[in-house]
Amino acid sequence: MTAELNRLRWQAMTKVERTTCDKLLDILWPLLWLLIIAIVVVLTSRLLINAYPTTEPYWFALFALPAAWALFVLRVFQRSIYGFAEVVIGIYTVIETFRAAVTSNTGVMSDTKTLLALVAAIYVVIRGLDNIDQGLKQYCATFLNPDDAFAFTFYWEVSVKGRFLNRRLKRGIYLRMVRPLFKKLWIEFEQMNRGTDKDAWETPYWWARKHYVLALLSERAVNLCRPQKHLSRGSQPTTEPPVWV
Repeated sequence: MTAELNRLRWQAMTKVERTTCDKLLDILWPLLWLLIIAIVVVLTSRLLINAYPTTEPYWFALFALPAAWALFVLRVFQRSIYGFAEVVIGIYTVIETFRAAVTSNTGVMSDTKTLLALVAAIYVVIRGLDNIDQGLKQYCATFLNPDDAFAFTFYWEVSVKGRFLNRRLKRGIYLRMVRPLFKKLWIEFEQMNRGTDKDAWETPYWWARKHYVLALLSERAVNLCRPQKHLSRGSQPTTEPPVWV
């Protein structure tokens, strides 16, 4: 136990907190490289089309291979950023397709090509959102500190994915994410305080106080998913202390 406590203290002392500027640069650099690759591919294609207007179109498919490889590498290492690019491309395609249909007085629902283009673009948006969800842990582990990663994942699960869930399902998400965090915090608290005041550690009052606080935290976590009108400030916990598994 002493060795484990010393290890935790050493990790806390040697942990380097990144600034907000560092985190922002970590996010912007991959997006900047993706933008540079896209611009290079587009400019090269335009130059070749202007220089060789009689060239067969399928030759230009070769220039899409470097861009496709770059996107594939991005999907492997940062799937969330790749999914964000898919969402942007899909939304842009939907807007441009609908705008072209309105300009040419073509019925969106009657023209097969326009309808298929819209369906394909919407599918790309859905795939992008799925990739963002699947790569969220990898993104948080790379660019965010543990506390920020938990907050970001918590917001994504509740405010984005859980926006249309009922209160019972949303309550389950809160308990699934928040209760393990509380348990981990209390384990760390116990490890730090176990050797300081052993008499106070073993008193019934200390244990009663601990379970009171745990019940209060659990109740607050549950109340977060309820409408604002059901929240009461300064309320006391009305449930039994949570049973930790």
